[in-house]
Parts: sequence; C-alpha cells; structure tokens
Amino acid sequence: MNKEEQNLRSENEKLRKQIIDLEILVKTKVYKDKSVPRNSPFEKIRKLNECLLKNTKDPIDNINRLVGLCGEILRADAAFYNKLSGNDLVTSAVWNAPKGYQMKFTAKGRVCTDVIKGKFDENPVVLKDLKKTDYFNTDPNIEKYNMSTYVGLPVKWKNKNIGSLSAVFVGNKIPDEEDIEFVNIISSAISIEEDRKRAVESA
Repeated sequence: MNKEEQNLRSENEKLRKQIIDLEILVKTKVYKDKSVPRNSPFEKIRKLNECLLKNTKDPIDNINRLVGLCGEILRADAAFYNKLSGNDLVTSAVWNAPKGYQMKFTAKGRVCTDVIKGKFDENPVVLKDLKKTDYFNTDPNIEKYNMSTYVGLPVKWKNKNIGSLSAVFVGNKIPDEEDIEFVNIISSAISIEEDRKRAVESA
C-alpha cells in the first residue's frame, strides 16, 4: 500500500467515526426531545449513507452528489462548492442554482472567499440577516438572489483550505447541532473525493 492509499484509508476511517458519532447524537436527541419527528433525523443518516455507498470512480460526480445532499439535508434554497482561482471565485459544484447564476465571479468581498481564507473563527460559519452585514455591499449575489442566511465551512486537502461548502437560505434559517454535524461530514467526504481527483490527475 502506497502513501496515497494509506492517507485515503485514514480519511475514510475518520469519516466512518464521524458518522457513528452523528448517529449517537441523533439517537440522544430523539430520546430527549419527544417533539422531534422520529423518522426525520434517521432519514438524514439514511440519505448520507446511501450517498456515500453510491460513490463512483468519478470524484467530480461524487462531489456534485455530496453538494446536492448538503442542500437537501439543510433544506436550503441552494448549495455550492466554490474554489479560488487567481482573483476569481469559481463554483465547482452547485445544487439548485438560482436562475441566471454565474459559475465564476470576482473573489474579493465574497463570503465564500473569506471562508476559504480562514478569516472566521467559528466553523461552520453561520451568518443571518445578510442584508445587515458588510457583505451586502461587497457581495452582489446577496441582493441579486435575495439571500438572508449563509452557512458554510472550508473544505480541506492536506490540512489546507482549498474550497468552501456552503448553503444559502432566503429566510433566516439557523441550523441546529445535528445539521452542523451533517455538514461537517459532507465536507470531510468532499475532501476525500479531492484526494481521489488529484490521484487520478497525477496518474
């Protein structure tokens, strides 16, 4: 087994542990809070496992499905996987893209740009009332697509931020602890696909 295969196996083991921890969290929450629909949290885990089991040899296809899963689980209005390319922010994968959405735009002043650059202390980043933030003046997409809430976190490769996984909402949706754990797991899964993508490109 070469070093790349060892790293990939290690990342897969971390991902499995995250899923187990999430299952424990969901079971505890359902037990303590009788108002939580019994099928809802477990349905999310089923969808997550189903998505991971359906992974193909094409990392780009897998990343697209993971971004879609992020949007579905958070019940977002749209979900994105963005990367920096020079002075531009490029959308590598998108779920439920708003009408007229551009896949490439100037990076400066964007929320996702600052997430990738690690300018936030919290992870994931949750911003509500976007129209009341400084980003309203620097990120035209907020007004253009009527975005109210942003949830995002960096996607890493070899411990370096290479992109951002984000979900946006027209309303002021605040994710709970369970939602955040799901997003963290999906981000980790995308990191593994980035490993595979680079392995294919270097082969």
